[in-house]
Amino acid sequence: MSECRCLFCNGEVTNGLALCPTCQQTATVALVNVAAFHADVLRIKPGERVKVRGAYQSTPPPALESSADRISEAADWVSSIVFGWVRNLEDDRPGIDPAPLDTGKRCAWLERHLSSIATLEWAGEMLTEMLDCERRLQRILDRSDTGWYAGVCGNELGRQVMDDGEVDAVYCPRGLYGSQGTKWVRCPECGRTWDAGQRRDVMIAEAREEVAPVRVIARIAVGLIDGEMSEERLTKRIERWIDREKLLDVGVRVLDGRPRRVYKLGEVFDLLQPKQATDEPAA
Repeated sequence: MSECRCLFCNGEVTNGLALCPTCQQTATVALVNVAAFHADVLRIKPGERVKVRGAYQSTPPPALESSADRISEAADWVSSIVFGWVRNLEDDRPGIDPAPLDTGKRCAWLERHLSSIATLEWAGEMLTEMLDCERRLQRILDRSDTGWYAGVCGNELGRQVMDDGEVDAVYCPRGLYGSQGTKWVRCPECGRTWDAGQRRDVMIAEAREEVAPVRVIARIAVGLIDGEMSEERLTKRIERWIDREKLLDVGVRVLDGRPRRVYKLGEVFDLLQPKQATDEPAA
């Protein structure tokens, strides 16, 4: 009997399978991620801030923008790839139930029929393209600020033996983002779900010693502190505290090529506490 090999990893398989059990699991995760990432990418609004070397810059003015909409192009490309594999399965399995029209639901449909796909000669090629779709969408999400930053995931993934024989923990490095009002933040990389309130508390504690200009502080505070909904209103509020010398600058930093006065985030957080929420001095 001739030896059968997985069409993706080249591992040995039985029962005429084109994908080994491990690669079938990889395909499951890829399809689930493509569905989730595609939905998240479509939520990115024009003009959202984009992370650049750890900082934030605004989207360029319309006259300087590229005419190509890379986000839409990537989302459309993924949709066409998913649709192509849906058509392939429909052609090879004529009696199969009708596929849905939505890209995310089509991914779920493919995942539901993965045991059938795993016997077809194009299964390895489909897995390769799904992993490519997953990586492309993830790169877009990693560059986009789609909510308040909840820090690095940090979930322990396992242990590894170092060159010196020491055993160190391996932690998930994925950055997390949460939307306003959400109670939970799920890591799209490892699947760990975190309590959003606890993540905010950690981020606030870590940010206390950081310094930034007024508008940057307002943007951070709106993302981290419940009840602060307007970046513009909070900016004006902070400026009033500065005028009344309730908030003192800690020096000047050159940012974006211009000198700017910076303030400590922790002092602004303290002023935003309920007992000090009003701008008028206590009686």
